[in-house]
Amino acid sequence: MNNFRSVFFIFSLFLFSCTTTQNLVNSEKIYIGMSIRSLCEVGIDALTAIADDPCYGIREYDESSSSLIIYPSNKSVFFVFRNINSKNSNRGSLSLITYSYSEAIFYRETLPR
Repeated sequence: MNNFRSVFFIFSLFLFSCTTTQNLVNSEKIYIGMSIRSLCEVGIDALTAIADDPCYGIREYDESSSSLIIYPSNKSVFFVFRNINSKNSNRGSLSLITYSYSEAIFYRETLPR
């Protein structure tokens, strides 16, 4: 019984300590100008769910604008980074945070080529 309480306590602590990417944006832990690496570190530190973590999600690199859109698999928020030289780059800076995929695409297409 004591073992069950320990497991339950640890599970409850983990469950309630998780946050969403949107909460991290709202609390300004994710902000314009940060690097991809910093974004990923914030998500790990906050214990975001994998489906809500953009660093475990999708990356769309656009060579002509040197930009990268990354977003979680649940498509809840989209991050556009500029000054990127490859799909797997962790450099560059966050230029746009949006909750609309079409807005992220539109913004990327307006960047200088």
